[in-house]
Formats: sequence, structure tokens, C-alpha cells
Amino acid sequence: MSAKSKIQWTQRPGTVGRTWNPCRGCSLVSEGCTNCYAMYAAHRMENNQTLKGAYSGLTRMTEHGPVWTGGIRLVHEALEQPYHWKEPSTVFVNSMSDLFHEGVPFHFISRVLEVITKTPQHTYLVLTKRAQRMREALGPRGTGFYAAEGPVPCPQPNLWLGVSVENAQAAEMRVGWLQRSPAAVRFLSVEPLLEAVDLDAHLLEDINWVIVGGESGPRSRPCNVEWIRSVVAQAQAASIPIFVKQLGAKVEVVYRSPEDNAWDHPVFPPKDRKGGDPDEWPEDLRIRE
Repeated sequence: MSAKSKIQWTQRPGTVGRTWNPCRGCSLVSEGCTNCYAMYAAHRMENNQTLKGAYSGLTRMTEHGPVWTGGIRLVHEALEQPYHWKEPSTVFVNSMSDLFHEGVPFHFISRVLEVITKTPQHTYLVLTKRAQRMREALGPRGTGFYAAEGPVPCPQPNLWLGVSVENAQAAEMRVGWLQRSPAAVRFLSVEPLLEAVDLDAHLLEDINWVIVGGESGPRSRPCNVEWIRSVVAQAQAASIPIFVKQLGAKVEVVYRSPEDNAWDHPVFPPKDRKGGDPDEWPEDLRIRE
């Protein structure tokens, strides 16, 4: 299933924002998965008759809400979709799964990557929580991967690779594997930001872009404005472009001094349910590079 995307970081000048899902289904691997938007969306779509069972069996209901079952569905017919897009697109790959999930065979990953190499007019952003398997699938820098027609060198200029960083543990587990993976652009999606994260110099080496945001959706967990400020400051100190996506549905504030007894912007809490309207943010956080 492919769709036009409203995700803010797919809205690049001169391109159409899209999602592309050659896989469906996932499983929980860390704290960032707890309130996964795709998990809730898959559950809602399970009984949608027009989708003909596309998401049936991929989630199960628990007392805390829907949860991935761990089942993976390969959507072979979706592999042809990028060839038919007439306009250059910025494509979020597998918004409803994880391309490097252990249930996705390496040969299928190679087919997805082959499509990417054959459609250089599009830019593909692949985001994963399974950074080690990403590195295994793509090989070390410069070695490439194997497609039907033989070896394909990496990095491909239209392939951007990213890892999710929701807390300090995730940063330590994933960023190193990303740094060792071949990509034209390497990015961090520091969302949903669940605690203060220290991205020290070695974690920002060879990183080209940082996205940061609080959690939104059902059962959102709090995100402190100062945690976001810290990520912004760390990226700026390393001269890395920073994109503040949203403050999240539960914005917390720590006042900086006894005299500073109000947020530094008149709209608090934000009216936007995701904290996604930059006009409601402190001015220093209105950054989307």
C-alpha cells in the first residue's frame, strides 16, 4: 500500500511525500514501540473490507490495547509501485513495518533495495530499530548487496538510513551500527523522546541529520521541552541539521529560574493535539532544517 504522506519530514521541496509499504506487520523490541502508531493503525484497518484482509492477524487485542503479533506479510505486488510515480518523491519506506525485521528475508530486502537503485528520481528514507540487521543486510561500507542482476554497490545516492533513538539505551545500541552502514545520508529519529539523551561526539560522528519529537497518540508519555532543547543544542554544536517534528501530546516544562514562572510562549499547553504546530512553540525550537 502506497499513499501520499503528511509526515513533516517527507515534505521536501520539489518532491511528493509518500509512504511505501512492501512489508506489513512488526513486533515490539524496545520502549519506543509501546505506543506504536502503526500498530494502532493496523488494528483499525484489520476489519476494513476494502483492504481485503491486508492487516488481518498482524495485531491482537490486550487489556492495554492492540499489540503486534510478530507476523510479517511480504507485499510482492507493492514492489512495482515506485516505477509508476511520475513526480520525484521523498519516500518513507515501511511506515507500517520495519524493513530489517528478522521476519523479512534478506532476499526480499535485496529486492526492495533493487527497486531503490532503479528509481534514482526518488529519495528513500528507511528507519529501523534493528540496526544490526540493517548492517548485515547492506554489508560494510562500499561492499553493497546482491540483487538479481548481481552485486550492487553502496551507498546509493538516493538511500537515506536512520535509526530510532527514544532513550539513552537505544542510542548506545543502534547508532554505532548506523555509522557502519553504507548510506548517502544517515539520520537519527530521536522520537518518541522519552528521556534526556546525551548524543556525545562519537554518537554524532558521520550523522547527517537529526529529527526530534515527543510522543503523540493513545497513551502518550510525557516529553519535557528541555529534553528537546538539549537535542537541538547538541545537533547544532556538531553542525548537523536539526528538524523539530513535534513537542508531543503531553508536553512538560521545567522552569529555568524562579523568575521564569511561565513558558516562553503564550500558548501552553499547545492546542495542537500532537504539539505539532510550530507557531505554538518557543521560538528557539521552531527549526525544521
